Amino acid sequence: QAQFRCNIPLTSDTLISKAVDYYSDNHNREHYTRALLYKGGAYEDMGNPVEAIKWYKQAENNADSTDYRNLAQVNMRMGMIYYWNYASNGLDAEKLRKSYMYYKMLGDKPMMSFSLHLIGNLYRDAKKK
Repeated sequence: QAQFRCNIPLTSDTLISKAVDYYSDNHNREHYTRALLYKGGAYEDMGNPVEAIKWYKQAENNADSTDYRNLAQVNMRMGMIYYWNYASNGLDAEKLRKSYMYYKMLGDKPMMSFSLHLIGNLYRDAKKK
């Protein structure tokens, strides 16, 4: 969790796998969602975007509908992976718009601005093509 938050790349999912297993039986939905988010982050750091998306989708599906922070982060990360890997089909914009919506609900203006910045990049890049 500390490495993830400090943007220190993860090189293994061993420890986070233990947290995923622990919280899957713990009945703490928020912690389980966060563990799934971190597991996706580990795979993203290890250069496996397909596996990262799989874990991010699990986190999104598990999250409580009022867990705006986790939902914002999951959607932001999925949108960025879709954008970086040119797997568009509109999924990148959809996920980034969702992240903006959740950050807006949280009142997190810096992250709202970042979401809008990324959405703007999508449209700027589309114009160049």
